[in-house]
Amino acid sequence: MILVAGQLDGLEIGERIALIRKRNGLSKKELADILNISVQTLSNYESNKTVPSLDTICAMATALGVTMNMIVHGREPKKEQKPLITSD
Repeated sequence: MILVAGQLDGLEIGERIALIRKRNGLSKKELADILNISVQTLSNYESNKTVPSLDTICAMATALGVTMNMIVHGREPKKEQKPLITSD
């Protein structure tokens, strides 16, 4: 699946999950089965009623062929990030 940079910006995490799932041609049941969760749980994620755990986001990213950043932030991280800790 090809996502254009920034096209998922501005969406909430559940909306991104639903959009990526649909672009992969998966039904809610198919993705729920892959993730070993109920369809209701996936529906709750997609409607932003609940937020998936990091483990679930990681499993979703793998199943959907995207990075966790794409699901969480709607974009890939910038290539030139400054380190959080610097040594003097």
